[in-house]
Amino acid sequence: MGLLSRVALNDSGTGPVRQGSAFDLPKVLDEMGEALADRIMRLPPSPSRSESALNLLKPYIGFKAAFCAAGEGDRYVAYAAAGISAGKAEFDKKDVVLSGEGLEKLDIPASPYRIWAFALENSGVLFLYEDPANPFTVPSAGSLLAKIKAALLPFTGRAEKAAGNPGVEDFISAYYRDKGPFRGLVLAGDTGLLPTLAETLAPARITGLAPGVCLVLYPKPLNEKLMIHRLTESFGVKVLSGFEASGIAEALGHIENYRKA
Repeated sequence: MGLLSRVALNDSGTGPVRQGSAFDLPKVLDEMGEALADRIMRLPPSPSRSESALNLLKPYIGFKAAFCAAGEGDRYVAYAAAGISAGKAEFDKKDVVLSGEGLEKLDIPASPYRIWAFALENSGVLFLYEDPANPFTVPSAGSLLAKIKAALLPFTGRAEKAAGNPGVEDFISAYYRDKGPFRGLVLAGDTGLLPTLAETLAPARITGLAPGVCLVLYPKPLNEKLMIHRLTESFGVKVLSGFEASGIAEALGHIENYRKA
């Protein structure tokens, strides 16, 4: 299990999705939970804040995957995810019925995992996939989620920008929402090449990071060696770094040093 204590819950019930089984939640977290809640709430507002919060929650609660979703038409569509690709992080609204009373277990026979849900503001929902080998059915999880709910909401304001191109986090966030997990290359060369690179390397996307340094993001199915060969041979750029990223926060970690160049 995760780092929280387990509780026994009635796991019976089959058939179509029913209203989740909300359970009573303790009002006080242990010292570790309080410290984690404080750390999450100190994350600066940014497009990656909710994803960072999920990654911090994962070892404490012990879920296999999780995503925060907003309603779009008849679907719940992810805007932040951990342990699951954005393309798979969706549910039909008709398959999710919540009471809004804390952490609730959903009965979804088609899923190989136990799925839990926690209502956010403006009809948003946090979905948690329980690891069958590491159950997290714990009452205090709901109390922790209630304390950090604001950090799980979609970003709507202005991010605290790091050095380098102030729009790079928004650039990465937009690419992740559109393509899901991706690959990236940090290049050194004439940034005047950006328009040409952008036109030539579609469906890759390019932005500047710092003077003489740019970032290329491209879908995982594209071959990295072929991409590097084409860039170095055709444009004379130097590849400073290559990486794979399953989310926004991970990508930002890979390029941090180059943004400060």
